[in-house]
Amino acid sequence: MDAIILATGYTTGLRALLGHLHVLDELGFPLDGHGREILPGLRCLGYVRRPGLTGYDARLARRMSRDLCPRRRRTDRRR
Repeated sequence: MDAIILATGYTTGLRALLGHLHVLDELGFPLDGHGREILPGLRCLGYVRRPGLTGYDARLARRMSRDLCPRRRRTDRRR
């Protein structure tokens, strides 16, 4: 099963969804919010504490899509 969850807000709200997996820090942020795999098949993007996240998130999203789609990675190198 494939799923992409998009959420916005002032709190992560992830404790109910992911708390039992022990992948959140004491503030409720994922242990890795940069799009790397935390558990097999689980990645979280944009959960970092810094200003001006839009451009930063866009770069992380491109990197994550290359990690998930090897065919696209080959295509990107030819450009």
